Amino acid sequence: MVRLHLIKKKNSGFTLVELVIVILVLGIITAVAAPKMFDTANDARDNPPRQSLTVIPGASEM
Repeated sequence: MVRLHLIKKKNSGFTLVELVIVILVLGIITAVAAPKMFDTANDARDNPPRQSLTVIPGASEM
């Protein structure tokens, strides 16, 4: 019974430093990727009117 206090508990989990590093990396990735995603969405919205404008002159010549 005396030896019970000698058995070390296994620490499981992450340290605060590890969690902060992960959050920083995710923030950097988000800062880089977000503008590209929003620009792509705007381009997708603008593309159908542009395509229609290029088709109209060809259709009027028929």
